[in-house]
Amino acid sequence: MTLVSLIMPVWKPRSDWLHDAVASALDEHACELELLVVDDGNEQPVAQLLADVGDPRLRVMRIEHGGPYAARNAALAAAHGDYVRYVDADDIVEPGSTGRLLALARAAGGETLAYGATMMCDENLTPQRVVTDVVEGHVAEDCLLGGYDVYVVSILYPRAVLERAGPWEETAFVVSGDWDYVLRVLEQAPVRRLDEVVARYRRHPTSVTKSARVADGARAG
Repeated sequence: MTLVSLIMPVWKPRSDWLHDAVASALDEHACELELLVVDDGNEQPVAQLLADVGDPRLRVMRIEHGGPYAARNAALAAAHGDYVRYVDADDIVEPGSTGRLLALARAAGGETLAYGATMMCDENLTPQRVVTDVVEGHVAEDCLLGGYDVYVVSILYPRAVLERAGPWEETAFVVSGDWDYVLRVLEQAPVRRLDEVVARYRRHPTSVTKSARVADGARAG
């Protein structure tokens, strides 16, 4: 059975949000998976926070603090899966969505990415709006021109495609590192669309979508 690696960087987590994120990521029974939680050098080890989670699919690894991009690179190097999905420690993965993304990607054949919609929520997970797109096929140009409106947490990636695209840029971006990474991945493979919400994104005062500075976004662009 195909293994999917879910990769979750963790920095200064809220324990209740972290537990909800981990539980949602593990709420998947249509495919084999591992959840790699990366402790990005937190003062309190994340392994202690998650000691009450008894699921053997959970792996916690600890690294020196280097930011989310470095944490994702470290986890990818340790991952065993043929497919990869990046998830966040304050968001929610829709139950069963990883399995449905995998089924779509495999049905498309070859090395195809599968993506779904993201429900934007407030910090209490009250729905606000849905972010999605309708394009399929080779969409790198759409992405470059801002026409591929998909969040990184809502995409399932074949591992071989990620290896060709190269690692996350660990220091080049204050913001928009996700955009850079997805753009490089899209240069390598086509996409297929799953017409459903696959993740709930929690917007709160310290989330990137609320705290990012306009000048940082301009430089990243």
